[in-house]
Amino acid sequence: LVGLPGFFGGIAIATMSVLPYIGSFLVWGPVMIYMASTGAIPQAIILLVAGVILSTGDNILRAFIIKGKAQAHELLIFFSLIGGITMFGFWGIVLGPLIFSLFLTVLHIYEAEFGNNLEKALD
Repeated sequence: LVGLPGFFGGIAIATMSVLPYIGSFLVWGPVMIYMASTGAIPQAIILLVAGVILSTGDNILRAFIIKGKAQAHELLIFFSLIGGITMFGFWGIVLGPLIFSLFLTVLHIYEAEFGNNLEKALD
């Protein structure tokens, strides 16, 4: 609709969408500003409307889909992502949340195995 190659833009948005809430905006936001500054105002408006609708829809759908499955607050997942990137570089995008989810799984297993013992010790 706006004259951009879809494949490369799609790859960039898919890569950046790992960052919650602002990831896709980091791709289409600067492109929209560039289009507006070069005089392609109708295309910039179309990109703005499509970006806002799709980004908002993605964030709402993701919250409903992941709501019960993640069992972790989105902010903790975000910090695990940032920590993973800091520790492991590009691969931290995957490794940070993976290590965080493994840690939560170990805590749940520990609670399931020793939960009764912990309650007895506290009484």
